[in-house]
Amino acid sequence: MNDDPLAAVYAARLTHLRKIAEAEGGQDALARRLGVGQPYVSQLIGKNPERNISERTARRIERQLKLPVGMLDLAPAGV
Repeated sequence: MNDDPLAAVYAARLTHLRKIAEAEGGQDALARRLGVGQPYVSQLIGKNPERNISERTARRIERQLKLPVGMLDLAPAGV
């Protein structure tokens, strides 16, 4: 069991952003939409993510993709 109280939020953000990347056409397409490099996106949502998607990063992504504030934090459907 993970002792990090934010583990569920980080997992939700990861799941949502991976689904968004898939809908956009992959990590390269998502990176272009976000105005960042593909390596950064890979660090966030790649096969073995190196970074958690922080509060600040989640809100920036939501703004750039015109998503409702907090949408990335919601538990994915079926969980």
